[in-house]
Amino acid sequence: MKVIKALQRNSDGVTHAAIDTLSTLLSPMHDKYDLRQEQLNKASLLSSKKFLEALLKQFEERVFKGRGALVISAMLDFLTFSLCAPHSETTEGKCFDQLLQLVADMGRCLFKLFQHPSMAIVKGAGLVMKAIIEEGDSETAAHMQELALAEGALPRHLHTAMFTMSADTRLLINRQLSRHLLGLWVTGHPPAMGLLKRILPAGLLAYLDSDDEVPQSEQDLLHMRDNLKSAIDQTKQNSQWRQLDRQLKQIERLVSKQANVLLTHWRDTIGIEKQNQNQQKPIVLRKRRQRIKTEANWPLFYYNFTIDHAKPNLIWNHKTREELKTALENEMRAFHIDQELGRTTEIAWNHHEFEVQYECLADEI
Repeated sequence: MKVIKALQRNSDGVTHAAIDTLSTLLSPMHDKYDLRQEQLNKASLLSSKKFLEALLKQFEERVFKGRGALVISAMLDFLTFSLCAPHSETTEGKCFDQLLQLVADMGRCLFKLFQHPSMAIVKGAGLVMKAIIEEGDSETAAHMQELALAEGALPRHLHTAMFTMSADTRLLINRQLSRHLLGLWVTGHPPAMGLLKRILPAGLLAYLDSDDEVPQSEQDLLHMRDNLKSAIDQTKQNSQWRQLDRQLKQIERLVSKQANVLLTHWRDTIGIEKQNQNQQKPIVLRKRRQRIKTEANWPLFYYNFTIDHAKPNLIWNHKTREELKTALENEMRAFHIDQELGRTTEIAWNHHEFEVQYECLADEI
């Protein structure tokens, strides 16, 4: 009730604090958290469709007005802990599907966040987009693939995926996320693949169909939490407490009545679970759906993108990479200017006419 009243005050500071409190309940940040309690919290907070719609309305208003970055960031955390793997494994299936559809219906709102200067907001929007495409129905996934082109998100993430070179973990996480999103947007979507064919040489794209192994593999920076291991550990811990409790009861039956009273008091003091808690059901995690999976060999493609080639079917070096980078940046800049000039109308990126001409290869046979 206090959270609802806080949200109704229409204050960015108060709203941020309220949503941050909700996020803490959805995914505790302390060590040795209780997965069962996390599941109960999510079932309670995500069960009301009216409450979720009110939250998303405030989120959407701030996105389109271009204000309230802290509120937007907090709301993306809320959605991440509810919808995005591995946190979504503790979200009840019915609540998950309801919230996923509500977020998917927002459409352009998420794509607008990809232009935000905050890396945390871009990352949050990317994680939510990843969940929508992977776990939504085929119609929703196809709509997101179309919007990725219309909103100019594909070239933006292509630029991030190819040209981010840094030791900063934050940048590497965003690069890995961009690469994953590109795979999802291109899979089963001919217009997106057609765009790549107009941007990149055929010899480089051929690596997508190769079965060769990647000499260097990337560490997974997106899925750092193992819920299954945590559930098993907590089950084992509860089993140990139950075993200790049984041993204490055996001792109690052998000692006198006075000793029995002392042991009972001691057991309650140290917090050993009582008999009615021994009947708790095991923790059941929601099984993730991956309705769209990238089958192309994207890791090999990115590996070969970074190295030089001088083959009959592919000439690729620092000059061609620089021309591609410049072309993408110019196109993104021009599209952003068009969006700024036409704020009152929806402007779609004309991806059909975008093509990269490599001038440095003009003299090659």
